[in-house]
Formats: sequence, structure tokens, C-alpha cells
Amino acid sequence: MLDTETTGLERDDEVIELAVIGKDGTVLLDTLVRPQGRTDRSRFVRRSVMADRLKKEDFVRLLATRMNADEAAATAWVDGVVETLYESFKAGDSVTLPGFGGFYVRQEPESWVFKFNPGQRLRALFGWSSTYSGKL
Repeated sequence: MLDTETTGLERDDEVIELAVIGKDGTVLLDTLVRPQGRTDRSRFVRRSVMADRLKKEDFVRLLATRMNADEAAATAWVDGVVETLYESFKAGDSVTLPGFGGFYVRQEPESWVFKFNPGQRLRALFGWSSTYSGKL
């Protein structure tokens, strides 16, 4: 698997990080790349995952509405999913959620490797190479 991070999605944007993971999960390459051109930091930050985050209580409200449930039930579901993911990762298990993506963990000699591989629907949503053809 090849994973890249870029400064954006425009023609003049550049790759800033590369990772290559073998079929057995071995990290073959994980390195930062220094862009050759001028990097527009404001554009990069605006697209960053950290730019605008949904707080847990807001996420719970959205989930409760979708589930036609109260916020206590939605909170229990969110907490249950988070704890189950945590326990799985702690045990060294990777987790795949079809339609969403896979979380991969692996212990290295001096640290743990944690990667998220988005599903095809998410890849299409963000304009990445994808085979997804349904509604976004």
C-alpha cells in the first residue's frame, strides 16, 4: 500500500510525506518529503483534519438524531465503540469497518505503528483515487 500526504489537491501542490506498507503489514518506507516549491501554509492548514473538529457532545447529538434515540443512548453507543476500538488496538488487533475504512496497528521494536486506511466512499469524498460510484 502506498500512502501520501500532500500540500493540497491543486496541480501545483506537492507530496510532503510518503509511506509504503508491504502485504504483511511491514513498513517499507515512512518518510517526510521536502516540497520544492513554495508551500501555501494557509491552504494546508485549512484542509487539515485538525482545522475544525466536531466535539463529542455535538457528534452525540447528530448520532441521536440519526438513530431516533435520546442522547444518553447515543453516548452509550459512542463510548462503547470507542472502548471496543481501544481494547482491540491494545490487544494488537487491527479493525476494519466496511464502508468506512481500516485501522491497522503493529508493534515495532521501539514503538507502535498506527495507520488508518480510508474506505472507498471516504476516498471519493476527499477526491482521492477511488472505485466508489455511489452517492456521497
